[in-house]
Amino acid sequence: MLLPASLFPFLHISQTSSKLVNDSKKYKWGAKKLSMMALYHQYAPFLLMGGIALLCLAVICVRSHPAYFAKTSELYESANLRM
Repeated sequence: MLLPASLFPFLHISQTSSKLVNDSKKYKWGAKKLSMMALYHQYAPFLLMGGIALLCLAVICVRSHPAYFAKTSELYESANLRM
């Protein structure tokens, strides 16, 4: 004698659960990629402005160093001598 499936609802729940696990594995990479894109869009302007500010500070520091002027003046003098 076979028992009706309605007496064993946990079989249906188990199959549904395994199907949901398999489906979630399919979409896992897409969800990670989407969240990373959202972070890039959120913080990219700040990172860009910070990078430009650091570049400007580096240029200012290099140009204000006395050795920079000595090297550039030597280059100009050697270029004038060749002409």
